Amino acid sequence: MSEVCKQDIPYADLNKVIPYSENFVIQGFSVLNEIQSENVFTSFGFASETFYPPINEDDLPAYFESSGSLDAPSKSLSRKEQGALRYSLFKNKPYAKCSICNKEFPVNFLVAAHVKKRSECSKEERLDFKNIATPMCKFGCDELYEKGVIGVGAGKVVRVKGAKLTACVELYLSAITGNTVSSWDLSSSNYYDWHLSKHSD
Repeated sequence: MSEVCKQDIPYADLNKVIPYSENFVIQGFSVLNEIQSENVFTSFGFASETFYPPINEDDLPAYFESSGSLDAPSKSLSRKEQGALRYSLFKNKPYAKCSICNKEFPVNFLVAAHVKKRSECSKEERLDFKNIATPMCKFGCDELYEKGVIGVGAGKVVRVKGAKLTACVELYLSAITGNTVSSWDLSSSNYYDWHLSKHSD
């Protein structure tokens, strides 16, 4: 699955974000350093939803300490954390399964969803990459989980909020309720239990 595509960016716009002097003209092949590359990727929205640099999970604590605080992430740090989460989950595979509906999707249709709300996690929990995040599809599962309409109890998808929704949403819910959640186990159950308790009436 290739994401290579032609771009047409005026020199003036590129020079501002690298940054180079306003009238600088790039001649020939030029390699940007890490900070310059990050500036370009962030400013023009070039972040990949499929490919992320490999990260050794044993190195994650030191990696984030060198990148900055996990409590007040910049756009750059947030993208690095999301990239680390996605690499941990998908290993740059082109396809993966949603842990809620168990259907396979191209990975750019999946999010690295926090099982427990990120802002409520301790630093140690945020670094627990094997258990704190799980693949959820953008076709409904992530949104339903995020809003607390569904949760996970004893490894199964359960309905949390009882308010009746539209017929199409109810149909979707009926198809996923009771599904076995592939990422649920004894190590991740605390996070799922937190979410279920948080959203229960």
